[in-house]
Amino acid sequence: MTLEALLKATACRCAIPYEECPLRGVSFTSAADFFPSGIVALVTDAWEGDLGGVVAELPRVKIVFDELYETVTNSLLAQP
Repeated sequence: MTLEALLKATACRCAIPYEECPLRGVSFTSAADFFPSGIVALVTDAWEGDLGGVVAELPRVKIVFDELYETVTNSLLAQP
């Protein structure tokens, strides 16, 4: 999956359409751009409490972040 497809298919990073990112000065240089520490902390803290009640077999949040980080990194590396 390309970075463009990933951004269009998900709500990761910003609430503006992908096509408008360059116009607004939003760029992505590394996977770390998608995982600001405040957001990671918020998601980590709420992971079991918010999702635990609706997801029977909730994976560990670290596994999810590691896999997502790898996907974003691979998408960025695939860009020309």
